[in-house]
Amino acid sequence: MKKTLRVIPLLALASLFTAACGSSAESGASSGSAAVAPAEKGDKKTCADFGGSGEGTFNSQCYVPAPTPFNAKWTGNFEKNTSNEEVATIEVTSKADRTVTWGTVSVWCYDGSGKQLELTPLVGKSKFKRYMRKGSGIFRTVKPGKDKLAPGDTMVIEGPNRAMLPEGLDSCAVEVTSWGWEEGAKLFLSVDRPNVPNMDIRPKEGFK
Repeated sequence: MKKTLRVIPLLALASLFTAACGSSAESGASSGSAAVAPAEKGDKKTCADFGGSGEGTFNSQCYVPAPTPFNAKWTGNFEKNTSNEEVATIEVTSKADRTVTWGTVSVWCYDGSGKQLELTPLVGKSKFKRYMRKGSGIFRTVKPGKDKLAPGDTMVIEGPNRAMLPEGLDSCAVEVTSWGWEEGAKLFLSVDRPNVPNMDIRPKEGFK
């Protein structure tokens, strides 16, 4: 596949695995009409304004119905990061109408039959089902001089290290499972899927 986008180096690799090696209470979807973020002019919309529940703080997020205001996918490409390691390139496009500065990107991988595969950590032996990259600053656009994901922007971020990916890999699904803004009227949101008992287990065709 021809590469048309470049990876913007992000956090140190050690930070990639704090959430990746275990199950998580987060849930999400990656496309479709969504709980739209408020305008960028310091408005005071709350979690309830998005049809969600929760405080909307970092420690007690606002859980809103799926889907999220993003399209996300693995490009199928790999590029070298600042540590000279090959990583998958993940493309995320924002449909939110507010600049997003924080979030979580989740990745699940499958073989040709659609069976979900386990990934191997770079450190340790415990394999895991879902790779996650989260935190401030992970949403960086490919536009020079920009370090936030503004409305309508598409950016490419660093995904799983190639050495983590399993044999027999055919495809990987990507979803933005939480997002928020840390400036002005701060709010942290996460997608709520009450019918999904374990977000680490995802069918190839997506959550129902």
